[in-house]
Amino acid sequence: MDVDPDLVSHAMVFSEVAERGSFTEAARRLRLSKSTVSSRVRDLESALATRLLTRTTRAVRLTDEGAAFLEGVLRMREHWLDATARVATQHAEPMGILRVTAPITLSDVLVTPIVCEMLKEFPRLEVEILPDDRNLDLVRDNIDLAIRVGPLRDSSLVAQRIGAESGWIAVARGSEWDERLSGSDEEQLHTLTDLPWIAEKGSSSEVSLRARDGGAERRFVPRRRASAASGQGLLSLTVHGAGVATLPDSMMVLGGDRLRTVLPHYSGGTFPLAVLRPSRRHTPPRVRVLLERVKAKLREPIFSPDHG
Repeated sequence: MDVDPDLVSHAMVFSEVAERGSFTEAARRLRLSKSTVSSRVRDLESALATRLLTRTTRAVRLTDEGAAFLEGVLRMREHWLDATARVATQHAEPMGILRVTAPITLSDVLVTPIVCEMLKEFPRLEVEILPDDRNLDLVRDNIDLAIRVGPLRDSSLVAQRIGAESGWIAVARGSEWDERLSGSDEEQLHTLTDLPWIAEKGSSSEVSLRARDGGAERRFVPRRRASAASGQGLLSLTVHGAGVATLPDSMMVLGGDRLRTVLPHYSGGTFPLAVLRPSRRHTPPRVRVLLERVKAKLREPIFSPDHG
């Protein structure tokens, strides 16, 4: 069925009358004559073969059919406003305060370099970064964008999957564990089962390693020696030689030359990344530009053992 542009326009007039409860008030806000407003609503009712409004000398009320129709019209109007806002802001300069949160290590490696570039490019932009391994409340804390790692729990937010971090087996370079991990892949896999491990608090006690070329999976329950409640704590324990750990890309970058990647052809799992926003509507240019640049950055691996 083709869309009749006149009926769409009449539906918008109808929604104004329904929300104001008055033809006179709707006419004033739309800057039309009262007779024009009344005529358009009648034409709409005639086209739909349905009475949408009950008119009396004192009030205008919705019929049951009118209430159901109004709900759809309001959704249509919201989509229209969203579409026009997107076009209007597509080429606008990012400005205002950009508030973004991400896990501490990911904020350091991914978010901070991007927002620093944006600050140089857009003089009317301000940035507030909230690095935090906890899930801050986007609405309560007035946050524009959050980057989260792992499964998402809050379905009331607008979520979008943007990639994943890879897990790497890591030890402190020059530590006693580093010295014991040598030889063939099979020998190192056997040695790993006897070494102390570090893990994030509350994570599974089992370690799963899979060959990056899609080969067989190896599972074992290591001797857990230490745990940390944050990514920064996990990285710190590993760098200081507390044991072996599975670390994501961002932690490997921050660890730098202090860490050695063990069995680089094996994966310690993946860590899904997603962005969350409090609303779909009227995405400000500052948020849109940040999101575009984060996605572009993640098209390439954050970490490579050849350069780690």
